[in-house]
Amino acid sequence: MNRPLLVGREVDIARDRVRRGGRQREGRLPAQPLERTPERDAVEIERRLRERHRERLRRAFSEDTVRVHVHGSAHERDRPGERLGGADVHRAEVAGLLHDCTKKLSMPEQLALCEHYHIALDELEQHALKLLHAKTGAALARDVFGADDEICSTILWHTTGKANMTVLEKVLYLADYIEPNRDFDGADDLRKVVWEDLDRGLAMGLAMSVEDFFTACEQSAGLRTMPLDTLLKTAGKNPQEYFDKLKNGLEKFSGGKRRSEIVGCVKNKFGQDIIFIDDYGHHPTAIKTTLAGFRQFYKDHKIIVDFMSHTYSRTQALLKDFAAAFSSADEVVLHKIYSSARENPCDFKITGKTLYEETLKNHKNVHYFEEILYSKDFVLSELNKPLDKSKYPDGYLFVTMGAGDNWKLGKAILEHLK
Repeated sequence: MNRPLLVGREVDIARDRVRRGGRQREGRLPAQPLERTPERDAVEIERRLRERHRERLRRAFSEDTVRVHVHGSAHERDRPGERLGGADVHRAEVAGLLHDCTKKLSMPEQLALCEHYHIALDELEQHALKLLHAKTGAALARDVFGADDEICSTILWHTTGKANMTVLEKVLYLADYIEPNRDFDGADDLRKVVWEDLDRGLAMGLAMSVEDFFTACEQSAGLRTMPLDTLLKTAGKNPQEYFDKLKNGLEKFSGGKRRSEIVGCVKNKFGQDIIFIDDYGHHPTAIKTTLAGFRQFYKDHKIIVDFMSHTYSRTQALLKDFAAAFSSADEVVLHKIYSSARENPCDFKITGKTLYEETLKNHKNVHYFEEILYSKDFVLSELNKPLDKSKYPDGYLFVTMGAGDNWKLGKAILEHLK
């Protein structure tokens, strides 16, 4: 990205405001308001942004709301190379401070900056506000704050990602997802994966980003009425090739990651099929409707579901709903509650055993094991029992469900039976 040239006396005024902490030099402002133009609109936007971020820069990244959360403890701060794969922590903080510098701007303001900086937009981007702040933020970071190419590129790709991302680009993309103020479904899971494996966390974050983007697109009147062929051609794609690939992909599709994902199929010692599915459903409504869908689709299978509830607050508030959510399963296995880092279990009068006892009121085949792998032998013995073929001619369906880490149980059993 070439550094754009700002023209006009108004730009000098804006730059001077930054140098002097927002104070005007005598005699520099015109006596009468200038006629509005896209160029002057962009300059005014820049001036406001400079003022907004001046104090943050002065405090050198000490403010909670703008820091990049790339460390989980003082020990990790002492080993940035190990945790960030060699990325420079200071540069990550600079990129983190500036990456959302234009995020609060409206669509007309974003478009004014795009016109000013000669940022080319395709038809899709002209309707997607969420995509623009990365482009305009990168331009402002360079022109207003003097950021270099690496930091500008990191800001440019922090929303969508791209192929062959640098370590710094990966760090900012993921830090933007997992900073402590994020409280979306799956945030805790993503944080844990990121600290275990940066690239695996990146793949998970990108999948979430795509899902979030298409949700936003569905809410855009302009995109709802735009034919798919037009979108494909705008993106330089051949519609027929796209549909052929789509058909081929659907035929091979095994489910989204942790969304009714088929993780494997094996046979037990009697030659009966066992299908392993992992699903992220962790709200009573999601559990009930997902299991009802499995019952309808896998109507000739015996369904065993292993569920791990996530957060004490949610379990306590929706206890009776959780307990009544497993009616479509033949057997239910429960565990301790998978706690959130934001809550203290001692603050709640509920445990995984409480959910187990409440579920027994609605379902006769419920089993409890405090730790997930404590149930491995029990589940293995159940899956290796001969089934009544008149009732379950197609075999077993074993489902791990919830926002906890009980997916490890399904993986362990699948590996054991292979």
